[in-house]
Amino acid sequence: SGDMEKSHSPILATADAMLLHVMVKGVTENFIELMQFFTTHKIPLDYKESTTGVTALMAATNQGLYSVVEHLLTVYGASPQITSFENLTAVGYSKYEDLSLLLESFSEICEVQYKEKDELSVPEKDPELEKKEDKEPVHTNEQDIGKLDVMDFILIVKLLLYIHRQQPEGAILVFLPGFEQICAVHNLVTDSLDEFETEMKLVILSLHSNIQMRDQMKVFLPVAPDERKIILSTNIAETSITIPDVKYVVDCGLFKEKSFDPANGVHYLQCYWISKACAKQRKGRAGRVQDGICYRLFSQETYKKMMDYRTPQILREPLHELCLIATQLAAPGDKIADFMLKAVDPPKKDTIVKSVEFLQMMNALDVSEKLTSCGSHMIRLPIDPHCSKIILYGVILKCLEPAIILACCISLGDLFKFPSNETLKRKAALTKAKLADKGYSDHLVLMRIIEGFQKSDRGGNAFSWCMSNFVSYDNVNSVIAMRHQIISHLKEIGWISNDWFSVNVNSKKWAILKAALTAGLYPNLAQINPVTRQMQTRTEENVVAHTKSALKHTLKKRELEEAVPSSWMVFGKSLKVGTLSCLCDTTMISPMTVCLFAGPTPSLQSIQVVSRGDAAAGGEPHSTEVDIQVDPWVAVRTDREFAEYIIKIRIQWDHLVERRLSDPSKPLTSIDEHLLDFVTWILGYENRVMPIEQHLSLEETRPRNLPNRNQNKKKKGGKSH
Repeated sequence: SGDMEKSHSPILATADAMLLHVMVKGVTENFIELMQFFTTHKIPLDYKESTTGVTALMAATNQGLYSVVEHLLTVYGASPQITSFENLTAVGYSKYEDLSLLLESFSEICEVQYKEKDELSVPEKDPELEKKEDKEPVHTNEQDIGKLDVMDFILIVKLLLYIHRQQPEGAILVFLPGFEQICAVHNLVTDSLDEFETEMKLVILSLHSNIQMRDQMKVFLPVAPDERKIILSTNIAETSITIPDVKYVVDCGLFKEKSFDPANGVHYLQCYWISKACAKQRKGRAGRVQDGICYRLFSQETYKKMMDYRTPQILREPLHELCLIATQLAAPGDKIADFMLKAVDPPKKDTIVKSVEFLQMMNALDVSEKLTSCGSHMIRLPIDPHCSKIILYGVILKCLEPAIILACCISLGDLFKFPSNETLKRKAALTKAKLADKGYSDHLVLMRIIEGFQKSDRGGNAFSWCMSNFVSYDNVNSVIAMRHQIISHLKEIGWISNDWFSVNVNSKKWAILKAALTAGLYPNLAQINPVTRQMQTRTEENVVAHTKSALKHTLKKRELEEAVPSSWMVFGKSLKVGTLSCLCDTTMISPMTVCLFAGPTPSLQSIQVVSRGDAAAGGEPHSTEVDIQVDPWVAVRTDREFAEYIIKIRIQWDHLVERRLSDPSKPLTSIDEHLLDFVTWILGYENRVMPIEQHLSLEETRPRNLPNRNQNKKKKGGKSH
């Protein structure tokens, strides 16, 4: 029988012995050997040890090896849902909170992604008896892209140790696709050094945007005579910089590239083969000031199939901002698509059309592709369309300071800088979870970072605070600098005058800032489906919060199934991870926020009566429960009387917004002020009841070129005594 064949297989018996060993006293190096053995003999990664049923993932979890667990999950795709013979998943073997959080996050992803897929089991055939398959074709940029994520780390580490032990002095520059691979190689090399005796010590450094600038600058510093420098880098080191003492280059031939699918609004971050031009650049890094050697970890056949040059950025990035700019450059009467198709490397027409439709949903363009009053102001701010709209609504809602700060944070990207060290990486994950608290928001974490930075800066220890909280000191300072630039532009276009306080009356109110955030990020809305209890967007039925999201820690699967404060969320972007879409930069919002700030102005005709099950069979619909149809996908359920009331408020509010957009310098009327006060009150009340309200404590730093509030009062009151 198949079971007898498996029990008598010497290869599987060896696999069992290795699994039992790593389960009891395994270290990182043992797991490298285990993965190499599994790969060589085509044993599935989730193979169960025959007497206990434990897998490699369970063993790594039992030993508390965070980087190995993370690597097995993210690179090799290990399943966290498989159970041992004790009926325990990998989470059951975890002794650490951070490991449990990591495994629970991936477990939820797997549950959605492989809902109807049976659990993997041991191979039915003895790997020794399987016929060797024909040699597979070389992977190109057009095929089998997902497989490029699996790298031969054993080969890389052995090559590095060979150079270190056998070759003359000189720094080694290693090109790797991304941060995960940098961390993996860093840890594997460190763990493998103990068994080798060498007179020269290794100094391992990293180059990546996720690493503090202070640490990145170390790659340019010389090391002691008895030390050798290894620099683990992404393609950031391909051009522009020269590291004088680099004599050896190790090129894995891969890089990670962001791309965008306009059809469903999803971003991708995938591994691709580099181009021939990039391969030449990498080779040129070896021996810039002396003779050098380049080790290429790909074949001549692979090199021949590489693209000549990298795909132009215009073909792989969202075109929203370019389409806005095109309205000012195209000839009168020309369509945006006709103008952009004249580019040297034009994007696809469908991509342009989708971007135009997106801008029309944002109310930046009208049906004739002309700038709306909102779009005419958005294009004058030096920031992407989403962020510019957040800022404009920040002025209207009188929460300008936090709106500018939040928009700048979103524009500049992640403020966290995660270390490659395993222990510090754990601490960094817990630090981020602590900042998130119960806010149900990634954007709130950004605000807490700026608040913490401002508070520590008053005591002169901002840099120390950033280091201890794994925050990028340079990026936070860039946010502050960008804030000053935005304020200058707002003054130039007439959105703010001398009274800084008047546009910051609501700057401490989180519910109001979320309203500006919703207006800016729309149409990026997600909802928890009331029937399936799965998160979904307008383009995809099953999505989850990204593993780095604060909602992964505060919004557990149990809460999704039972009760959550709200079923609505806004998000920054949707990122494809494998075959599943993960939402990044997510914030939970109230239904009232959706009704008042998402989508176009509704009408009383947008109220749809909710029909019960018997109504479909000819019964009477439920007469009082209705849906406010914000757009074809977004519908908020309430009773008829309240729905009519909310729509009337929304119509008045949109009139107020349009008046402000038409003439920003014109002050609000007393009626407008009352309406703003009411909207502020009702949003705050709903957030407190749910409860998802938070309090902001940003310092209202008045710009240097604006007088303070007391000076304004003196001017209004005439002479001062």
